[in-house]
Amino acid sequence: MLGPKRLTELALAAGWQLENETRVQCEAGLLDGKWEVSECLSSSYEKEVDNQVSDERERELVFALRDACKASLEYLTGGRNEVRSMDVWAGSFI
Repeated sequence: MLGPKRLTELALAAGWQLENETRVQCEAGLLDGKWEVSECLSSSYEKEVDNQVSDERERELVFALRDACKASLEYLTGGRNEVRSMDVWAGSFI
């Protein structure tokens, strides 16, 4: 998975130029973030990772990210009810 910084670096290295970029903030009513956090923390997700990810190091990484997701909820006073969808980055390359 590539973030905006790395994606831009790779595009520049391939000869593209960044024409413009923007970030779009999702509206509070968009529930995707809540759904994704709930799925990530479910027992069925753990079973799916065990079944689908055969490399032990990759599985450890997935579960470490899951632990980070769970820990981050402690900083939200409303817990899962305060989870919002991530902002979206968009870039245009020429």
